[in-house]
Amino acid sequence: LRACALALVLTVDVSASISSGEYALQMQGLADALEDPTISGALVNAQAALTVVQWSGANEQVTSISWQRMHSHENVVDFARTTRAAPRIWLDGFTAIGSMLAFVAPLFTQVADCRRMVLDVSGDGLINAGAPTAASRNLLLAQGVTINGIAIDRRGDAVLQYFRSDIIGGLDALVLPARGHRA
Repeated sequence: LRACALALVLTVDVSASISSGEYALQMQGLADALEDPTISGALVNAQAALTVVQWSGANEQVTSISWQRMHSHENVVDFARTTRAAPRIWLDGFTAIGSMLAFVAPLFTQVADCRRMVLDVSGDGLINAGAPTAASRNLLLAQGVTINGIAIDRRGDAVLQYFRSDIIGGLDALVLPARGHRA
């Protein structure tokens, strides 16, 4: 086997502003993206390590799918299937993005053999609880982690602008806007 070129943490917002249908759409979207032949091929080629974290309030973060290595297309398909079926952990929490960032930072030590570390943050709100984002974000950036975002804005660009100014960073970081949760 080749060396791991990518460790990717996929985080999913499960705060109170996310309905059950919106949660299912987020998980389905992740699974569908993983199964895209281009993405699946890239993950296998990179011998990537993937994990999924659900997050909400200040003390509401959990690794819902532990690190798994993508050595084959079947590994990616299995991971996508597990992602689709992952039960939601919280229903009514706040939006503690800084606390989620602090929770994620030590996860990368479990895959220290991977050359590139990336965190993808999905969310539909601004921070309203927990640790401020700056210190946690800066810790991740100092570790060499690239932080990307999917900013879900129902109206306007407030979440997109917040992600641009306070969340994303690192090598080739990007934020993609989503206009609500409609499929």
